[in-house]
Amino acid sequence: MHQGGDGSTGCRLMSKAPPSIGGLSMSYPLFTRVALQKDFPEYQLHRGDVATIVDLHEAEDSEEIGYSLEVFNAIGETIAVLVVEESKIKPFSYRLSCWSCKATSVPVILNCQE
Repeated sequence: MHQGGDGSTGCRLMSKAPPSIGGLSMSYPLFTRVALQKDFPEYQLHRGDVATIVDLHEAEDSEEIGYSLEVFNAIGETIAVLVVEESKIKPFSYRLSCWSCKATSVPVILNCQE
């Protein structure tokens, strides 16, 4: 891992306070990667596919907050843009198989700068 001149690793902790846009509280900051909680056959997307949050949509009355999501293919081209309710997404985290130890997976630290 790269270390800065001050000995830091270049990793930064993300704020735990919920972000907001125009006074609207949101659970996920913009440009956060999330995983889909259900299939979206009309977009050829499946539960577990990864998307990026690109906008927040205000809830009407008792409805839940919505998000615009952008989904990319392996070479970074947009393959879908869709709007979903917050309950249709979940936090996304990388996991690697750990074949050199008894643990089944280990988390990878994100938001590191090289």
